Amino acid sequence: MNTTPKYDAQEIQHIRTIFNLTQSAFAEALGCSIKMVEAWESGASSPDDFANKLIHMLQKRPEAFGIAVNLNETSIRDIPEFKRNLYYDTEETLRDGCAVFLLGSRKCGKSICMQQIRMSHENAEYYDIKQMTDAETDALLDAISESISKNEDKIYLIDEATYFENPEVSLAKISYSLNDSPNTKTKFVFSGSQSVSLETWANLYFGGYMKMIHSDFISYPEWLAWKGISEVSADTYHQFLLGTKEFYPRFETVEEYLNGCIEETLHSNQKARNVIRDNSMEFVSTESLVSILYAALIAESNRPSADSFFDTTQMFRDLRANFKAIVKEIGTEEVQKRTEEFFAERVGRYTFLPFEELRQNLIFLHRSNLLTITTVSDETENFRNILNIHKDLRSMSPILDNCMKIFRTANISVKHPFFYAEIVKEVLKEAMPLNISGMLLGGMVECHVRGLLPEDSCYEYHNNGHEVDYVNFAQKKALECTISNKHGSQLRFGDLPDGFTCTLLTKDQDFTEKNGLVRIPYYQFIFQKSDGERTFALNNMTPQYTTKKSKQIGFGDT
Repeated sequence: MNTTPKYDAQEIQHIRTIFNLTQSAFAEALGCSIKMVEAWESGASSPDDFANKLIHMLQKRPEAFGIAVNLNETSIRDIPEFKRNLYYDTEETLRDGCAVFLLGSRKCGKSICMQQIRMSHENAEYYDIKQMTDAETDALLDAISESISKNEDKIYLIDEATYFENPEVSLAKISYSLNDSPNTKTKFVFSGSQSVSLETWANLYFGGYMKMIHSDFISYPEWLAWKGISEVSADTYHQFLLGTKEFYPRFETVEEYLNGCIEETLHSNQKARNVIRDNSMEFVSTESLVSILYAALIAESNRPSADSFFDTTQMFRDLRANFKAIVKEIGTEEVQKRTEEFFAERVGRYTFLPFEELRQNLIFLHRSNLLTITTVSDETENFRNILNIHKDLRSMSPILDNCMKIFRTANISVKHPFFYAEIVKEVLKEAMPLNISGMLLGGMVECHVRGLLPEDSCYEYHNNGHEVDYVNFAQKKALECTISNKHGSQLRFGDLPDGFTCTLLTKDQDFTEKNGLVRIPYYQFIFQKSDGERTFALNNMTPQYTTKKSKQIGFGDT
């Protein structure tokens, strides 16, 4: 059986250009004529079986054809045609500036974006520093300096930039060349798995020459556009929650993903000439990171009090209450037992982490874009009295000098529902429900919403059993994330000062706005806050709403 792929014109041209080969060099490597390569790339003819086999071998083992390797593990056939907003943002930014830094979660799609840009520009060259030798990167830096000085119209796509032998020196060298030729046509896109280090060096060396673009895992509107679904509804949102991993077929388990985050950070710290703020790793471990993520999931679903974390009986009661709803239809005691044991071990470890270990691991997860940390307060009058939880955690403030104070003053939630779903899948395995409802859905929606909203100048209000999930004092806006069709008497917005615009996320009610209270279906709110209208416009799609379309509800920039 012949399993050799048949390459079309676009794939052949991309394979050639991604290895930085001219048509002449490509023809020489394959042992054919330039005219034949031209015919393949124009679509006038197609390679025969033997030529397809050679192209396949060259793609998989370029070094056997005397071609230097500067690609990462992503194959040409793994690069999707679908382009996320990150691609369009990068293209737009490149038109206005000469250096773009793509930052964000590890393996969220930055490398794919760079490959897609490479395919869209004849003058773009892609380099994966992680796959190059020191001699090759030295030659690349010299070529970059020459391109800048000669004002060459070229785009350098530098992936895994933290893997330069000396990243700071290498980036500084490029920035000094730009200082000498500030109006050069040569442009750059930098990316890497360790965004904290890259952001630090970008600010240190590039200043006004660069712009940063922060990326994350695929959004609800992007997933709809990728699947060709125009309906914005509870059903399609549920499909998104359980189907996100389909977009990331190479995603490992949560634990393996965290291992990779730690390795990337340790590597960048070793290469750094100066200490990188908030990148301490002395007490960071995969075990602790996993424990915090599991505890965050339980806290988001169940709202345990700070003291209940230290009460084993209460913790098990919370666990049983949480997962009864999930396993009700299945009714297997084994699933419930497994769930309790799985979470108990990790949540139990979380509650007894030494303070500095908890602090470092919380900061690591937050800087890795995996956690949202919201201050909890009973304040309603003076915002200045509210803790800045992020600043106090990083500065080792005496206000937060033990674990109990952190539990009492912070709501810690998993940022992206993709990770929430993967954690639950790892526990329930074959018992994972096909339909998401109840507390599980509520927890996923709340973590998703919190991840989309700004953290600065915001807090969660708690006072004597009264609660408002999200309060933005600067914008005079408040939000109840719990997805339910509550009556006004059940809400606690009245505890806040006059002048607040309050929003309630509902399950299926139409959008309404009356007496300062906005009601909006949760899936519409998430679609809107995820830049859904623009995403659909970029993909020539029109959203179809199953409930009355809402107007734009502003909650500041994310």
